[in-house]
Amino acid sequence: MSDVSRSIVPVGKHEIVASVNRQIKITEKLVASILDKDGTSVLAAGSELIESAICTDPQTGFTDSLTGMEFVYVKGGTFIMGDTFSDGSDGYNAHQVTVSDFCIGRYQVTQGEWQAVMGSNPSYFTDGGASCPVEQVSWDDVQVFISKLNQRSDKNYRLPTEAEWEYAARSGGKSERYSGGNDIDAVAWYNDNSGSRTHSVRQKLANGLGLNDMSGNVYEWVNDWYDSYSSASQTNPAGPLSGSARVFRGGCWGAGASIVRTSIRGHGTPDIRDDIIGFRLAAPVELLNSLTAEIAEIAEVSADAVSVTAADTGIAESLIYTDPQSGLMWPRNGNIAGVKMNWDDAMNWVKTLNYAGYSDWRLPSIDELDDIPSEWLNNNGFNNVQAGWYWTGTENDSGNAFIVGMEDWSVGNYSYKCVDYYVWPVRSEL
Repeated sequence: MSDVSRSIVPVGKHEIVASVNRQIKITEKLVASILDKDGTSVLAAGSELIESAICTDPQTGFTDSLTGMEFVYVKGGTFIMGDTFSDGSDGYNAHQVTVSDFCIGRYQVTQGEWQAVMGSNPSYFTDGGASCPVEQVSWDDVQVFISKLNQRSDKNYRLPTEAEWEYAARSGGKSERYSGGNDIDAVAWYNDNSGSRTHSVRQKLANGLGLNDMSGNVYEWVNDWYDSYSSASQTNPAGPLSGSARVFRGGCWGAGASIVRTSIRGHGTPDIRDDIIGFRLAAPVELLNSLTAEIAEIAEVSADAVSVTAADTGIAESLIYTDPQSGLMWPRNGNIAGVKMNWDDAMNWVKTLNYAGYSDWRLPSIDELDDIPSEWLNNNGFNNVQAGWYWTGTENDSGNAFIVGMEDWSVGNYSYKCVDYYVWPVRSEL
């Protein structure tokens, strides 16, 4: 968002409530100070505040203020995913998929952007400059990058799901052999034109969504574990819950024309690094209309200064799944914290969490988390539920808390001080 709105507020404590059509979205707290002789303070409620939460503009997306990465809004829809050209790609059977709105990087994450977050550059092709895509990064490395970026930017970036990636690569689910059309040399760096190396991003023509290099240059990690496609229609599929290899898509500078097609899948262990593999990021879309800022003066700034309900926001349904049997509400983005933490930090984090208009989140009990059926996650639009162990709020008598493994639903208990586990909050429906 390029426009900056300014409001005059009195000296004192205030809470800024960013909203869309009076649906409360996020809040920022501040103390206004005297800036001029009449005792008022000028508050700029611009892009840094607004973009700390969402992809804001359905026409242009947004630019990350920390790295400069550009994101494009993608309107969701239903498409036929897989081998739509009947090229005989084994395991790529065409099937109907529906994806919700999301945002995705306009181009592959560059070496300069990686350097800005991680402080180093692992790439082989460093002589091409900071605008070349970062490579020689494993799927595991990318998770560390995302966690650090989310911590520093207060955003919720992630890898796209495989379905989101293909939908975006094909310009919103169109029948495109390569991302942007059927003229491979116009849209992709591959073995016939790359000179056996990567090239700066955005040198080839963009596809219909304004996305560059989704065919060729470097493969791109996506979030899913690898397995053969299901033939059934799916909504927001997130792949299997566990596996031995993660998916990468798009082909690369060293691949032939048949490999940089939009339907082709690659896969490798999460720890593999190669100079043909990079990635691009995705971001959730929560609200898409023009943003306005409302200034609400409050007597004291506190965590519960404004009470927000799901009815006020109108956004909870897209962010939260309510289990009709248990009445429990789960964020569809499982790892919203973005990092692992110890049990005490997890307990404190959920107590201060304000998400989708609710502020009464908690850690699930061991039974609540362990009783989730695996197919339940695949069919209800969940994403970013990391394979691994998650804290519960259930304790034992030995100074330990119970954890549940999301790969095989096994149960363990570990010291409160252990920092190796994720957090997936829950709340009880009113």
